[in-house]
Amino acid sequence: MAGLACRGARGAESAGTASSSGRSSDSYIGDDARRYLRWWKGTHDLYSEATREIVRLQLCLEVT
Repeated sequence: MAGLACRGARGAESAGTASSSGRSSDSYIGDDARRYLRWWKGTHDLYSEATREIVRLQLCLEVT
């Protein structure tokens, strides 16, 4: 939960910086990048888990 609070604080800080520099789209791009990385990590974790399960099943098949 502390990460959410920190992320919110960073977003507020970057929004304030963006409004003073006139580049309000920067925070939107950063948000998209964070969402993509979260999605990619989740997908990668699922792929890795499935790969380990396949190897385990192949070993069991060879043993039988």
